[in-house]
Amino acid sequence: MLPKDDLIQGKLNYSFKFKEEKITDSINLYGRFLYASYLRLNYENCDDFVKQFGAAILELDSTGSYLDGNYIGYGSRSKKLFKADVHLKKV
Repeated sequence: MLPKDDLIQGKLNYSFKFKEEKITDSINLYGRFLYASYLRLNYENCDDFVKQFGAAILELDSTGSYLDGNYIGYGSRSKKLFKADVHLKKV
C-alpha cells in the first residue's frame, strides 16, 4: 500500500443533458491508490445543499494506460442510486 499522505484530490467541472436541459455542475474528488494498482475515489457535489455523492474502485493496467472499474452513486436530479462501469484511457 502507498503511504496515507498520497491523497489525490481535485475538482471536476462537467456538463450534461438531463430531460432536454443542459446542466453544468462541479464535484469534489478525493482518493488514493491502494496496493499500487487500485484507485479508490470518492466524490461529493461542491454545493453542500445538493445531495450528490458516490465512490469508484478502478484498477490500473500493467502499462499504466487504462483505469477500469465500477462506481456507484446517488444522483441529485434522478433522486436514486445508480451504478456504472468506468473505462478510462490515458491520452
